[in-house]
Amino acid sequence: MIRRNRIECHQMNKILTQNLNYPMKKEVINMMSFSWKLFLLSGIEIRVNHLPYQILRFLISVAFIFCFLGCSDDSRKSQRVPAKRSVPVLGILPEFQLTDQSGNPYGLKDLNGKVWIVDFIFTRCAGTCPMQTIQKVQMQDKLKGGPDWKDIRLVTFTVDPENDTAPVLQKYADTHSADSNQWKFLTGAREDLWNLSSNGFKLAVAEDSKNEKMPILHSSRFVLVDRMGRIRGYYDGLDEKGIADLMRDLDLILEEDQEFSVPEKGFINFKKFPYPEEILNPSWLDTRKELQVASADNVSAFHNFQFQDTVKESGITFVNRIVDDAGKYHKAVHYDHGNGIAVADVDNDGLLDLYFTTQIGSNELWKNLGDGKFKDITTDAISLKDKIGVSASFADTDNDGDADLVATTVRGGNYFFENDGTGTFTDRTNHSGLDYIGHSSGAVFFDYDKDGLLDLFLCNVGVYTSDERGKGGYCIGLQDAFQGHLKPEERNELSKLYRNEGDNVFVDVSEKTGLLDYSWTGDAAPLDFDNDGWVDLYVLSMQGHDQLYRNEQGKSFKKVSRDVFPKTPWGAMGIQVFDFDNDGNQDIYITDMHSDMSQEVGPNREKLKSAMKWEESILKSGGMSIYGNAFFRSLGNGDFEEVSDSIG
Repeated sequence: MIRRNRIECHQMNKILTQNLNYPMKKEVINMMSFSWKLFLLSGIEIRVNHLPYQILRFLISVAFIFCFLGCSDDSRKSQRVPAKRSVPVLGILPEFQLTDQSGNPYGLKDLNGKVWIVDFIFTRCAGTCPMQTIQKVQMQDKLKGGPDWKDIRLVTFTVDPENDTAPVLQKYADTHSADSNQWKFLTGAREDLWNLSSNGFKLAVAEDSKNEKMPILHSSRFVLVDRMGRIRGYYDGLDEKGIADLMRDLDLILEEDQEFSVPEKGFINFKKFPYPEEILNPSWLDTRKELQVASADNVSAFHNFQFQDTVKESGITFVNRIVDDAGKYHKAVHYDHGNGIAVADVDNDGLLDLYFTTQIGSNELWKNLGDGKFKDITTDAISLKDKIGVSASFADTDNDGDADLVATTVRGGNYFFENDGTGTFTDRTNHSGLDYIGHSSGAVFFDYDKDGLLDLFLCNVGVYTSDERGKGGYCIGLQDAFQGHLKPEERNELSKLYRNEGDNVFVDVSEKTGLLDYSWTGDAAPLDFDNDGWVDLYVLSMQGHDQLYRNEQGKSFKKVSRDVFPKTPWGAMGIQVFDFDNDGNQDIYITDMHSDMSQEVGPNREKLKSAMKWEESILKSGGMSIYGNAFFRSLGNGDFEEVSDSIG
């Protein structure tokens, strides 16, 4: 009888732990097992395979009663599980593109969605490097074959790339039986590797020619990086406790990051979201190319050229990082409009250099080396790494022959940087008076008063954020941001006209000149629309009518918007002024982003205007809007005709 009871206890435990369709606390399961034992000890014989549902319910009830009666506040306190260790975020890594031991390009993008363990070595090192590698080998042996191995990468950077070429690293990897898929040895330009060590991972590296064992001094610490390229910990790579701490935190990070793939929790799987296949390889691209090439003979403008993607060959590794409102949550707020890029020859070497802006991370300045090659020469002064960047503009504001720089941000203040002529910039924001804090966007330079100094029109969008902060320090967007124009008293934000007083000092003359524009604007364009010799200003609006201001001989501006342009696009985003037909008059092309948001527009309708579905109560345009892109051809007398449909 006792033996049979033991067997049936075991069978019941299996039923309780495996066959119930909902999760239970371990204590409840144990108490249910205990209740079953009481039944058996009572002498009542019950066949497990024919257990009535009522008895099962009885066992559950008894278990709950025992659990709650037996778990007082004191006992719960004594049995409380210690809180999980929280692994801090210590930094965000910059983009990089290097070469692995197989000779293939390898960079941050390839590590997206993986948890990785980093160290820096060089193969001829007789100091700490062999011990670091032994620790990595032991890690590989311990982790290989485990359930998380596919989500882990071991990454070793060389600090001696002149010697440690890809073949040398391949031989080194083979010597240590490194798994070539999971353990990457990376080489590249010394400057890139040392910069990544010092500024990216914050690990010092330096020459020490007097040290035969370690002619290059570098850190022996290991670095733990999560699936989003964030540094989560530093560990002594030569100490058993350091390695133990690393392995403990590795488990926590692996578990933590799994949450981002659980749809029930409202998270998006970031391993796939940033690079959807239809964006990387658009299905329509080849077909579109064939159609355009076939119709090329019908285009009268010069078009005998082609563009090729040479980013990898250029060496440019900049990647724009966006706030969660624009990416993770895809909220309808003005963060989703992207960022600007500025182009100028900053060091007067005859080659155009590039300044990239980003929402999260660092803005970057890339020097043109010629032959399609670029080098990152970003300094802390112009990186604005703790700001939410929007756009930038180069202009020679002090007439000294070099390009100075203005960069705008969202509620982080705008910045002015003075160029010394060699591409070295000094922050002169406070001196310049251009430190406005708001929802700024485009910075448009033009000389409105003909004094020989470039003045500045600063485009301010409107109040579309709250005071609540999100990840990365950005101000979380308002849920009704795209209806902000309906609340002008609360949400409108005045754009600014600054007069250049000389010596890079600017004064706000918006009120003095009567240029008081409250459009929800991201950009504007100077043009002499009436050919009177004075530069006028066309201001876009993302939520309403565009505006045109006529320059009254450098003294004031007069709004003549509806007189010249009765209808303008609703949701204007970009503007280009040029002489389309070579008749000596300035024509205007305006792109509209918002009109087609009211309905789904497929490829067959992309050149047609939108069938606007939004109510007038939202548009507030009085029916005087163009729902799509617009092309205004100048008639030469201050009048324009809209010809976008007729010119295709």
